[in-house]
Amino acid sequence: MNNFHGYLPGGFRRRDYNGNPRTGKIFSDVDGLIDKLNFDAKPCLKKINAGNTIIIDALNSFSSGKISKDELEKLGKRGDAIRDEGSKLLLPLFNAMLDLGYSLQELIA
Repeated sequence: MNNFHGYLPGGFRRRDYNGNPRTGKIFSDVDGLIDKLNFDAKPCLKKINAGNTIIIDALNSFSSGKISKDELEKLGKRGDAIRDEGSKLLLPLFNAMLDLGYSLQELIA
């Protein structure tokens, strides 16, 4: 689901919003579905952000020579696995957005 989490309240797309009407409609529909489904997005974002932090910290540690390539790969896989857990939690909301007629490309770009 790539960057779908960016459309959630507190997501990076909200911070970088440039007034595009289509993006605004996506935000509105996400918010409406969160209410309708009584969906708690916080655990999803927490896992995705935790996975990203592991990966970023590992890349920084590797760049500064603090960890080996093998350790980098191990931490990268761990970070990916945690991000994937967060993405799986988002599936009901993501699928509901697809049901509203949004394309896969719109939601993950």
